[in-house]
Amino acid sequence: MKISATAWALLLVSSAIWGASFILMKRGLEVFPSSQVASLRIVLTFLCLSPFLWSSLKQVKREYWLPIFGVGLTGSGIPPYLFTLAQTRIDSALAGILNALTPLFTFLLGVMIFGLVFNGRRLLGVVFGLLGAVCLILFNGDGQFLSAFSSTDDQWYGIFIVLATICYASSVNLIKKYCQNIPPIALNTLAFLMISPWAFIHLSTTDFLHILQFKEGAYTSLGYIFILSLFGTAIASILFFHLVQMTDALFASNVTYLIPIVAIVLGFLDGEAIGWMHFVGLGCILLGVYFSSKKVPS
Repeated sequence: MKISATAWALLLVSSAIWGASFILMKRGLEVFPSSQVASLRIVLTFLCLSPFLWSSLKQVKREYWLPIFGVGLTGSGIPPYLFTLAQTRIDSALAGILNALTPLFTFLLGVMIFGLVFNGRRLLGVVFGLLGAVCLILFNGDGQFLSAFSSTDDQWYGIFIVLATICYASSVNLIKKYCQNIPPIALNTLAFLMISPWAFIHLSTTDFLHILQFKEGAYTSLGYIFILSLFGTAIASILFFHLVQMTDALFASNVTYLIPIVAIVLGFLDGEAIGWMHFVGLGCILLGVYFSSKKVPS
């Protein structure tokens, strides 16, 4: 399958937006609890998409509603809670790095459940990308070995991001298998229509309004969450759904190979250290993108 310039542009733009989302979550968590940040993200995203609701309802037949619910739940309903919970204990750069596990699970779920044809070159690309992520996790910037999941109890919160990547992989495969012909805006809007009621109910049972009214910096943090919702969820999801429909699930999931680059750079600008091992890991990740997207000779 030939990958067009438009597909590559969508891949890069989506990566940049989602790579910045970890810092935005971090800013939101400075004031609000993790579950509130996640619920706000879902509710605000639906409000941003609501102008498209009527047209989306007219465009999509009811037979697609169940797979759309699956896409919404696994792609946008569960992961925000897992990511924000994890980021209460781990930094944003590590969160972005762990997110690179998504293509591995996309490949495995695609082969085992969704009928994806096995391809050795694409598997090699997944392996290279995963190797790059592992290098970034297990070694510090100076190349010294550091077991992320045994150094402190807090690092075990990274497991929540691993679970989120499995959810993302399920969503990607569901889009490709069942939602191929649904317009991306309609798909995203209806997905959030189905998952936002729970987020709104949860938010209404918390002390969100009290925090917003009395805690210093609450409106600033809310502004960061709004930016996260508009760009990191609404716009980026539409671009990503379009990318999946243009290419395939595995190539589209490569967006998570590039996300660590953005996450690490922004983490560095926010005071986190970066060394030569980070570049080794990122090199492996980019090599993985090359192999997994390269057209296979017929």
